[in-house]
Amino acid sequence: MSKLLIVCPIANHLLLPTMRAIVELDPRGYDRADTVFLRARPDPDADSRDAIAAQYNEAREMTLRGGYDALLTVECDMLVPANAIRRLRSCGADVAYGLYVLRRPPWEWNAYSVMEGMVAWPLSKVEDRARVEWGEVVDVDGIGSGCTLIQRRVLEQIRFRADGLIHADGNRSLHDWYFAQDARAAGFTQRCDTGVVCGHIHPQDEHGAPRPSVIWPTGEPPFYRFEEFAL
Repeated sequence: MSKLLIVCPIANHLLLPTMRAIVELDPRGYDRADTVFLRARPDPDADSRDAIAAQYNEAREMTLRGGYDALLTVECDMLVPANAIRRLRSCGADVAYGLYVLRRPPWEWNAYSVMEGMVAWPLSKVEDRARVEWGEVVDVDGIGSGCTLIQRRVLEQIRFRADGLIHADGNRSLHDWYFAQDARAAGFTQRCDTGVVCGHIHPQDEHGAPRPSVIWPTGEPPFYRFEEFAL
């Protein structure tokens, strides 16, 4: 019996549209799919990066102990399409990513074509490729856990971490960056289905005003759009 574990790690709160999108996911292809909303353990002294990595390691342990074939992670501020599971599974990759926009200017796609150390190049910055490959499955080096399907064989080898190489500004990165590095180093395949279009809920609009928005990837420059967020 094939089993999928869907985990939504919660930092502070879970938005109702995100919960609804998770509940509406179509798990066909798996005989059983279980969903866990995983709340962080409060620790005011912990660095948020370490706390998030700990949540993902808890999800990893649940996957391995529970005999699940794969883990789907959905972040608590994402709007994922109902067909995400089927499409990501069809990628045939060890790690398969849905497509969304990172919540910081210049509003890049999470589909990072190349990652070299702590420097990376998102597909959305290569206009010709982004246009042509919109809606397609593309090989990537990472990144992100907003809507990500990870096969059991990857989790058996790799733990989540929030330490390692640091960025040029002297800061370390988040768990997803190091996970992508570790997956690549271990020889695992990573692909992004740019047809799994996910909205990323943001507390501000494009100009930084306190106006809740959803950022969506698009297939034409600037390859993103903002829309007003409504419950």
